[in-house]
Amino acid sequence: MIMINKYKNMKKKEKIIELETEFIGRGEVSGFRFKQIKRSKTAYIYSVDYYYEVFLRRVSRYPPHYNKEGLFVRYPGSSSFGYIAWTFREYEKALDKFNSLSNISLKEAE
Repeated sequence: MIMINKYKNMKKKEKIIELETEFIGRGEVSGFRFKQIKRSKTAYIYSVDYYYEVFLRRVSRYPPHYNKEGLFVRYPGSSSFGYIAWTFREYEKALDKFNSLSNISLKEAE
């Protein structure tokens, strides 16, 4: 089962920090340019230089060593690809996957 939001019992008005719409990658994706193309309640599609990444929305709580409180949406790491994230060279295929992820209910995605 895929977890989109592990924090169902969070305070109703607790703010969730969303992903940036544009950024330059760090670490294993250092130098790559990421740009958000579409976003839904359950999925995202980003263009990354010459390909597209589509993934389910995951909400996490900041770990204690971040010295921050609250919730944020995580960009998937490399180990998430093939499970909750996918890469496509063609925009049409990426859009098809995004649309299929966007059409599932939050309950189905848990």
